[in-house]
Amino acid sequence: MWLQRHRYAVAALLGGIAISLSLAPLHWWPLAFVGPGLIFWALHYTHTDTAKWVGWWSGLGLFGSGASWVYVSIHYHSDTPAVIAALMTFIFCGGLALLPAGMAWLYCSRLRHGSLAPLAFTALWVLFDALRGVILTGFPWLYIGTAHTDSPLAELMSILGANGLTAVTVLGASLMVQAIDSARRVPSLIAVCLLAVILAITPQVVDRGVSTIGERPLLIGIAQGNIDQEEKWKPENIRSTLSSYTALTEELWQSDIVVWPETAITVDYWRAASFLNAMHDIAQIEHTTLVTGIPYFDPEKNIFHNSITAVGKGEGLYHKQKLVPFGEYVPLANALRGTLAFFDLPMSSFDRGSAEQALLRAGAYTLAPFICYEVAYSEFVREQMRDANFIVTVSNDAWFGRSWAPWQHQQIAQVRAMETGRYVLRATNNGISSVIAANGEIIASTPQFERTTLLAEAWPMQGSTPYLRWGSAPLWWLCGVITLLQALLMRRRGATEN
Repeated sequence: MWLQRHRYAVAALLGGIAISLSLAPLHWWPLAFVGPGLIFWALHYTHTDTAKWVGWWSGLGLFGSGASWVYVSIHYHSDTPAVIAALMTFIFCGGLALLPAGMAWLYCSRLRHGSLAPLAFTALWVLFDALRGVILTGFPWLYIGTAHTDSPLAELMSILGANGLTAVTVLGASLMVQAIDSARRVPSLIAVCLLAVILAITPQVVDRGVSTIGERPLLIGIAQGNIDQEEKWKPENIRSTLSSYTALTEELWQSDIVVWPETAITVDYWRAASFLNAMHDIAQIEHTTLVTGIPYFDPEKNIFHNSITAVGKGEGLYHKQKLVPFGEYVPLANALRGTLAFFDLPMSSFDRGSAEQALLRAGAYTLAPFICYEVAYSEFVREQMRDANFIVTVSNDAWFGRSWAPWQHQQIAQVRAMETGRYVLRATNNGISSVIAANGEIIASTPQFERTTLLAEAWPMQGSTPYLRWGSAPLWWLCGVITLLQALLMRRRGATEN
């Protein structure tokens, strides 16, 4: 009886969970179609008054199963009591679920009837994904399109991007549900077949637009220090941390580019000047570029940045622009600091860097730098590329232990490689460090929780993929037009019936 009464909420909850299971580390990509299909079915039948709750349960299923790893950083790395950490995790996941709740209410109250319902549902999904990527600095994580790094639709990533593949997946799932459970069975099946044909032909006729440069690939070296998170920022450990990375790099100087993780150097850029100069001199002799994460203090503005710098045969300094709330800055800091240890995490007082920053250089090549969370923002990455030959991303996923977060993070980096047609050089403190090819293939990677190094080849690339040229803006405009058109049709239909 209970299940019968709440079957739509249960279906939506399972749909949200299915989406997270389609992503890394499980990679059960067929569930990327099952998830939105279940949610579409649930919203097709639920009453308008309960639609927002059905949508909320779908969001709780998605974020509760796919993003509850925030508990690890809250509890284990800030000494927050388990009960309070669990409550904060629930608030985080439940708060994110308000967006699917709003989407569900809007769809059911204004858009769900008529032959364009699957299109309207898809358009609204894509628009709310875009909203989630910007509101309160954004949470561009757990997008359905990301699941297709390993699916037959992978070739479309350089054309449509992850947002486009989200639209394709949601539309395909909605049409299939309509074909199975609707009077519009034949038109829906025809639409599914037509969509499948278009998707199969598109990669064959659209030029990917990128090519390799030079006569040989570059040799990439990555050092993974595996520095314990609880020890990393203690002043007495600065020397041992630098010694550790110096020792690891002894076997990497043969590389063209060596990459160290986010804040591998735990002392300010200016205080580390003598060490950086020494590394610069060695890298010059070895004809190598060393790229490392490092905090940077701006004495004129009296602010800190989370930064990347290049020395040796390279040059440049980049300050992170997309900061993680509570991890790198604390909203309402004056009110929250001191209430819980979570609000006083080490290095949680960074300021964002300027939007106008030069790319890093590595010999004759350019590197588009991204620190940790930044690589999750597809449009931000696209805008920052500026004809870069490589993407370099440094991170410290130690905050999330043995959870799914590091694996999800690496899959997101794979998507950025596929969208831009660039090799990704990814260095993390405790794994997963990797070199990812322009087609998303992981060329080489390190195990987690080991002090180790990686050597792999990577080709410098040039040119622009269709996604790099156009981005997601055309898709968002199209979705806006579809949503508006369906709303007008439904309004006209309501007026006619009255």
